[in-house]
Amino acid sequence: MTLLVFNLATQWHRFWGWWLYELALLTPNWLRKLFSTPRELLFMRLHNFQVTFYRVLKGIEQPLASFYLHEEGKQAHLDFLKQHPEWQQATLILLLNARQLLKKRLDLPLATQENLAQVIGYELDRYTPFNGEQCYFTTQILGKNKARNRLALELMVISKAKLNGIIKELQYLGITADIMAHESDAQYYYSNAYTQQYNALPAEFRRKQTQNFKWTKRFLTLCFGMLAGIAIALPFWSQHQTLTKLQQQVAVAKHKALEIEGLQTETNTLLQAEKKIIRLKRQAPVILNVVEQLSKLFPKDTWLRSFEYTDNKFLLQGVSASSSALIGLLEKSPYFKKTTLVSPVTRNSEEKLDQFQLETHPESAHDLR
Repeated sequence: MTLLVFNLATQWHRFWGWWLYELALLTPNWLRKLFSTPRELLFMRLHNFQVTFYRVLKGIEQPLASFYLHEEGKQAHLDFLKQHPEWQQATLILLLNARQLLKKRLDLPLATQENLAQVIGYELDRYTPFNGEQCYFTTQILGKNKARNRLALELMVISKAKLNGIIKELQYLGITADIMAHESDAQYYYSNAYTQQYNALPAEFRRKQTQNFKWTKRFLTLCFGMLAGIAIALPFWSQHQTLTKLQQQVAVAKHKALEIEGLQTETNTLLQAEKKIIRLKRQAPVILNVVEQLSKLFPKDTWLRSFEYTDNKFLLQGVSASSSALIGLLEKSPYFKKTTLVSPVTRNSEEKLDQFQLETHPESAHDLR
């Protein structure tokens, strides 16, 4: 449950950041400057019990200060903020190396995109040394190959113990980061070409916004949304009004003709509906016969948990001692064809059974009647 809530929150923050960015592009430059003040980026690294701050100008790193994790370092950090109050408003970006933050590219079936967070959470121990309860993770879709039915994505993982330790060390100095990223992605931030989708820091550890800033941001967002909605809706509303008037004029002209043809049209419609129902009934396979054929095909160590028939295809969900053999059994049957896996097979270590989700099509509905 914790994993699901975390991933839902991450997806919501990504969508919210993207929506605000796209909405800002619709507003005039003078209005954006009036309500927004750009925040400078301040980078930091944590190494050997020392936090190092630096900024980047024209792609060149400029160290600002370093603070050790002891009382003198804590006081030195407070003195630094007093001497440079402008840095208190900067966006703090924590860069971690490969030993601190694991980054990996994956290639998965395209069907996993709908439940990507759940699929990664369940199979995390296949890609990393951790399971879903031992770490925080975030994903970024890199591309889709519909021809190969594949999904390319980037996975970033950090153990909970590691991140909690880092957060505790930063909090000791009174530091709360806004963004956490892998060092290999630093160039995105150096060029100011980043968006919130590159933020690997869980929302619960990010620096909280002040209430005034939150309400101002919400109010402006609401205003921008209303203005954008009105601007988009006005042309459609005008066309709708014109179309309504034309439809009323046409309706009056055709009223008498429709009264005469109405009965015949209704009769024809009922006849066509009746024929369609009869045709669909003849084409559709009898479900009991399908279940009977499946019970004959599947071995005794296979159980169905879910059975659906829509759009001339069957969706089968269940468990089996060897789910890979089921596709071959269905393909050899004269009653089924085009059998594929619609999601990765997962192994239940306790029951020693594969959890599968298959999709197959009837060879001929007439044969299953």
